[in-house]
Amino acid sequence: MMTGHMIGDAAGLFFLIFTSLVGVFTLLRLLAGGLLGAPPEESVISILPMRGREERAEYLLRSLARQGSRILVADFGMDEETRAVVTRLQAEQTNLRLLDEEELEACLLALGRED
Repeated sequence: MMTGHMIGDAAGLFFLIFTSLVGVFTLLRLLAGGLLGAPPEESVISILPMRGREERAEYLLRSLARQGSRILVADFGMDEETRAVVTRLQAEQTNLRLLDEEELEACLLALGRED
């Protein structure tokens, strides 16, 4: 018959083993990520066409920048306020580029030739 003290010891032992296993698996995952290396930079290219007034321009661009993607903003007639936001962020973010329609076409053709 198990007493309350024995049950408490068993629960403590289970908790110790469980947290140890979680720690070991976390360590292995971190080591594997370090050995495999980081994903190549700019492996994702996001193209955002913008026209008129885009209220969420800054939010969208900052979100994509945090993800590490290369960002091409295509100006399809955006208003001056949106253009000012994109231009300001372009000065902050090295992975962001503002393009007009012709520049976007040329950029996409150049990317196609890289493959």
